[in-house]
Amino acid sequence: MPQLGFLQAFVVLVVVSLALAVAALPAGARAGARAGRRVLQASSATLLAGLAGCVAWGASSGELRVFWSEMGLDAVVQIGAFVLIVYFTAHNFASRYLDDRAAEERKEGAQDA
Repeated sequence: MPQLGFLQAFVVLVVVSLALAVAALPAGARAGARAGRRVLQASSATLLAGLAGCVAWGASSGELRVFWSEMGLDAVVQIGAFVLIVYFTAHNFASRYLDDRAAEERKEGAQDA
């Protein structure tokens, strides 16, 4: 298997995005649902920008062509499915927690008024 810099960078960005999605939980618990949402949005933006940047890098360096010739569509599907399943699980879990946290904050705000 060839060592592809754009793919290695993408893996690092996926891990960072996943860590940010998980970090949205304590951010929401400590600073509120809005802060947690911002961290969760940053994780999504990191993942999407990282994907676009890594594909552009791979295309400009010729590594993307090597990836397609060596590994093919099957590898893209496997990598994509793994990333989507793992990231979506973390994102969905954090999003639901932040929804519950926002509802609690609204309830507390209504009681104070």
